[in-house]
Amino acid sequence: MRSFRLAGVAAALALCLGAAHADSLQQPIVVGTSAAGVQLTSLDLVADAQRIPPEVRAQLQSRTKNLEQQVSNLLARRIVAQQALEQGLDKDPVVQAALQVARDRVLSDMMLERADAAARPSAEQVEGLARNIYAAQPQRFEVPEQVQARHILISGTDAAARAKAHQISKELAAGADFAALAKEHSADTGSAQRGGDLGFFGKGRMVPEFETTAFALKDGQISDPVESQFGLHIIQRTATKPAGKQPFEEVRAALIKEVADGLGRDARAALADKAKAQVQVQPQALETVAGDYAKQIPAEEQAKPAQ
Repeated sequence: MRSFRLAGVAAALALCLGAAHADSLQQPIVVGTSAAGVQLTSLDLVADAQRIPPEVRAQLQSRTKNLEQQVSNLLARRIVAQQALEQGLDKDPVVQAALQVARDRVLSDMMLERADAAARPSAEQVEGLARNIYAAQPQRFEVPEQVQARHILISGTDAAARAKAHQISKELAAGADFAALAKEHSADTGSAQRGGDLGFFGKGRMVPEFETTAFALKDGQISDPVESQFGLHIIQRTATKPAGKQPFEEVRAALIKEVADGLGRDARAALADKAKAQVQVQPQALETVAGDYAKQIPAEEQAKPAQ
């Protein structure tokens, strides 16, 4: 039912006019020309860039090399389009219909984006709605108990590996520095550079043998060597986060985005649904069109059973 896909070209152009590149958009500059005088402007680049996801658009468009490729592609296409006009291809009924479909898409996208923008309340209202969700759906923000641990991993489980693990355990029991030994001996080179620290984790994140031991330890306690598929671990539990509810500030940004996106999505859907309610399909005409397409299917393809 809600099949409109939004490019947001016009609205995005309007937003960009107030952004960092405002000068080159308010007074578009020529960024490419052809030998015959065909031109491409900075506004053309902005319009084409709407196909790029908003979250990475600025980063990609800030690279001159990317812009050079974009100019080359767009200008080549414009040159060929000019040639098509010179040959009268714009008079072809199918081409005219394609142009109308493209125009409809851009204009409808603009209307949908405007509906989106109009539906977005003030920052204070969005904040209030986000806090309402946080209060009304506490189960969404519950977090289980987490522990922080560090380890020293000895590769293998043979006699030599076990001897090395037990020797390190003795050194730790005698007061040796855990972080220093992790940096020197741990086969987990990633955590070794952090003194063996693995950060906080909940149940289900680590291999069973490691997890069982880490959660059974008390803060500060060091385990005997524990065998897993990776080798032998000497584990120290360093801290605990009890089960509880995430503070609002930790989820605020995500909730604000959820609220804003949801309001805009609902507004776009309402506009699209209102338009779709006016649609009247002509079944007999569609049967004729489908039949014309069917005639183009090779006989051997028609004989194949439907998948």
